[in-house]
Amino acid sequence: MKKIFCFFIGALLLFSCQQNAIDKPDNLIDEDTMEDIIYDLAVLEAIKQNNPSSLENKNITASTYVYDKYDIDSLQFVNSNHYYASDVHNYLKMYQRIEERLGKEKTEMDTIVARESKKNTKTKPQKALKSIDSMRNNLKLKAK
Repeated sequence: MKKIFCFFIGALLLFSCQQNAIDKPDNLIDEDTMEDIIYDLAVLEAIKQNNPSSLENKNITASTYVYDKYDIDSLQFVNSNHYYASDVHNYLKMYQRIEERLGKEKTEMDTIVARESKKNTKTKPQKALKSIDSMRNNLKLKAK
């Protein structure tokens, strides 16, 4: 009796895991576009965390920006996100691809910042030398 019960429970779990619990929405956002949307939301959230006034000054809210950019509405986004989240393995892969994109962008930005930093440090010592020279000249004039 226990064996039959365990077999029945195991079969039930096996078959229930293979079916998609969420029905595919009629206006499903395709997976690549959904990735782009989540990427944009992550970037906008990072901007908001680092410099909140930059988005506020331009009257930009992340959700409104994304809805306008991709010509979707909030219900379509929520239904599509819910559908993709129901397949945990695929959803995880999607987020891993987004994380890779963010990593590449960060590397590129770090390179640009380092390059700009080098340019600024090369020009600053020359300005400092000019001010030191002008101070020396003033001291020489006063000494005469």
